[in-house]
Amino acid sequence: MDTTHTPFLTANNIDLVIPTRRGVTFITKLFEEAAQNPDWMRHTFIIVVDTEDPDHYDQIKAWYRAAKEELPLPWLTLELAHPEAKGNVSRLRQQGLELGHNAHVYFQDDDDPLPKGLENRIRLMKEQDWDAVYGVTETTTSRGQLIERFPPIDPSGNYTFDPVFGSKLFPTYLHPSSALFRRTVFEKYPFFDGTQYHIAGNAAFFVRLLNGDAKVTALPDTVRRAVQHEDNVSEPIMPGWQRNDLAEDVRHWLKYVKDSAVAEFHEEIAQMLESGEITTFKEIDAIVEDAIDSGRFLP
Repeated sequence: MDTTHTPFLTANNIDLVIPTRRGVTFITKLFEEAAQNPDWMRHTFIIVVDTEDPDHYDQIKAWYRAAKEELPLPWLTLELAHPEAKGNVSRLRQQGLELGHNAHVYFQDDDDPLPKGLENRIRLMKEQDWDAVYGVTETTTSRGQLIERFPPIDPSGNYTFDPVFGSKLFPTYLHPSSALFRRTVFEKYPFFDGTQYHIAGNAAFFVRLLNGDAKVTALPDTVRRAVQHEDNVSEPIMPGWQRNDLAEDVRHWLKYVKDSAVAEFHEEIAQMLESGEITTFKEIDAIVEDAIDSGRFLP
């Protein structure tokens, strides 16, 4: 492990946990973006390198050391993925969590822009005892064309539906990683629960959070920014293998859902994924909103 230690860890600092297998190019983009805003200098990028190419680790380390001479960069902790974590994003994130010490945590994808609105969330966590403060996810094409913002916001700037309640009905209503977390929440709810999920380990973590005693809220502003690298403006349709993998993941996390009616709703969605009746996450969102509108589930 290589690390540049922060001299003073405070309640205002964030660990950005960033698993990567794409090499130095995407990581340098994140650091170069951070260099444009001095607020990032007090935070730490924890990068877990999951690659078969040992040069990727050395390339990131060498680039950072050279760039640090010229650019105001965040602190860096860099480590190779443990053998048992390779290829498992939940385990990689758990490994990154265990390397950090700052009071707050954000899970960053290596190919997405840096988040927004984190300072507002730190302030809210200081004022109130929230364990996680979620927000809107904004998805664009690689050329910057807006695809969508979700969950939906009404003209007055409020959520159309209660996003935390919607996520209790299905954990992708809010993007499961679109939040700033208080580090202490992971002491009770580790990110990795020992289950090998196919594609939705982050959603399974969100299910555990929402069905426990963690205090979760959401602000109606953009926090997570995602880039869809195929330049089209429609939501990608899930192929059959992805729908089946998600359905299997749903059944793995059902044991955490305390409300039997909500668990039944999850199972219905799993069956619709398998049958092909659901082919996009937007269709899942619509089913969640219909269930709220119809009064099937009440907050």
